Amino acid sequence: MTDHDQQAAAARQVLAGSFHGVLSTHSLELAGYPFGSVVPYVLDQEGRPLLLLSPLSQHTKHLEADSRCGLTLLEESEGDVQQRGRLSAVGKVTPCGADADGEDDVAMIGIDAEGIDVRVADRLRRIPLLRPIGSPAEAREVLVAMATQPEGD
Repeated sequence: MTDHDQQAAAARQVLAGSFHGVLSTHSLELAGYPFGSVVPYVLDQEGRPLLLLSPLSQHTKHLEADSRCGLTLLEESEGDVQQRGRLSAVGKVTPCGADADGEDDVAMIGIDAEGIDVRVADRLRRIPLLRPIGSPAEAREVLVAMATQPEGD
């Protein structure tokens, strides 16, 4: 297995093992400063994170004004937090909607509409780029598509 394959496998493991992360947006109240908060996410059928955001939250208002943000995910494990696997997604968040086939993202990811607010489709957002973080020397940008390749591809 190449270093690239190992990083992709580690990225998939972090993505599938947590379902919450720290979203950093640009504060409206304190111009020029970041605003970080914990947000939940789910994975779509291709293993890409979809953020679940309340339309009333501060970070949603920040994203409506400036869609640039960062999402940091941390591997769930015991021990030294600095030794855990991490992913950092940086990019412009885009609202989710119907795909090319007219299928709604909520149906695509199999969310049970009875178990989640039916307005959830209005609150799903995508971030396009993930970077696995081991040590600074190991950090490389990895496209979500590469990070979500099935094992052995």
